[in-house]
Amino acid sequence: MEDDMQRLQDLNRSPYVEQAVWFLNAYWEKGTNFGKNKKEAEKVFKIHQLVVELDPNGAEGNELDEIKAHQVLEKFGMTKTHVDFRQLLKSIDVDNNGKVSLTEFLTLQFKSDWKELVNSIKEQGDGGRSLNAATETLKAAQESLKAADDAATKAKEDAATAAEKEKAAKSMSKAAVEAEAKAKKQEASAIKSEEKSKVDEANAKEAEAKQIESFNEAKAAEDSAVAAEEDAASKKAAAEAAEKDAADKKTAAEALEAEAKVNAKAAKKATTEAREAEKVFKLAEDELNKALQQQLKAEKELTDSKEDLERQEKEIQDRKDRLKKASEDPKAGPVLQGKAAHELAQMNAEDPSYLIVAKVRVDAAIRAQQKVTAEAASKKEEAARKRKPFLEKREAAEKAEAAAEQSEKEAVAARKEAEDALADAVQKRKDAEKQHKDALSKRKKAESERAKQEKLKKKAEDSRQKAETSRKAAEKARAEAQESAKEAESS
Repeated sequence: MEDDMQRLQDLNRSPYVEQAVWFLNAYWEKGTNFGKNKKEAEKVFKIHQLVVELDPNGAEGNELDEIKAHQVLEKFGMTKTHVDFRQLLKSIDVDNNGKVSLTEFLTLQFKSDWKELVNSIKEQGDGGRSLNAATETLKAAQESLKAADDAATKAKEDAATAAEKEKAAKSMSKAAVEAEAKAKKQEASAIKSEEKSKVDEANAKEAEAKQIESFNEAKAAEDSAVAAEEDAASKKAAAEAAEKDAADKKTAAEALEAEAKVNAKAAKKATTEAREAEKVFKLAEDELNKALQQQLKAEKELTDSKEDLERQEKEIQDRKDRLKKASEDPKAGPVLQGKAAHELAQMNAEDPSYLIVAKVRVDAAIRAQQKVTAEAASKKEEAARKRKPFLEKREAAEKAEAAAEQSEKEAVAARKEAEDALADAVQKRKDAEKQHKDALSKRKKAESERAKQEKLKKKAEDSRQKAETSRKAAEKARAEAQESAKEAESS
């Protein structure tokens, strides 16, 4: 895209004739097909000739300013009003430099694609056939114009000669000559007045067009300011509503916080009372539990003693069984068999009653201890049963206290959040009020400027209408002067 634009800018900087030849060359055998449509090629020449005439630089020029571009478009019936021209200029001024080249006029006239045009390198380099043909067409048209100009010049010279002859012929009548001179003087004055009125009218039209543009810009600025002010007013109303909502939430959060603090205080008091009520039962249960643990310890000691006696009894029996087996084993030999039989006889001769007595006593002690332990456990369970409602009440109170403390924390956090939200909403409301104030001020300025430009536009329209009236009067005076001159000449 940048390369295409650069090519267009380079072509637009070329003299008019080079732009015309490039355009003819590009579409000599395609599109408009100037090679076969000579009438279309003549249109290119006419546009080329017109821009050369309007450009102060003549044939060396390459593009026209907006005023002269408007004249070209009017000449070919492409635009009527200044607004039409401004809209059309945006579409044809491809390189956006505020001027219109011959290339841009031609792309508009023939509805050509400017990118295709600037990239018609191949058509420009076909051995010179299209280029020569386009150049010859342009040359022939120029020669035709020159011939027409020469014929016009000769006609003017012939007319001047005829006028001189007529003057000589009429010199015999001094009164006729004076009348003719006076009529011609009046005609010259009328022509001069008409030319001045045309210039004044053109200036008035240009001033009117500029003033219409200024008015349109002021109107657009006013519309934009009105929209901005309405948007700011909407945002201000939204900010005020948000501030009110934030204030309501803050009030509600403060009420919840106060309620949560009251509930937390009451829950803490209930927990303290429940702990005090449970305290007596807990102490009793703790004492009974301590006694129970002592009884369980004593019971375990007796059980351990019984297990130790049973272990000793088992060890003695196991020893006897091994000695008996050894005394009966033929592989052990007579000596070992005899020794085992002797030791077995000694063990059998010993009185095992001490173990039996000990086991009986331990069993009795265990049973007695178990009874004591069961009584202690029963008392401990009874104490726990009595304590249970107070324990449950204390645990419920602690749970309620914890929940109340959490609710209080959440209420404090919610209140702080609501305060922050309110502060933010207040600031946004202030910002929205400032923006609305600024937008309102800009709207008033825009309305004032639009009214001012509207008055100036009306004034420019009046000036243009006055200039048109003056021009028409001058045209009428010139026509009357010419008629008087003709009458003087014929007399």
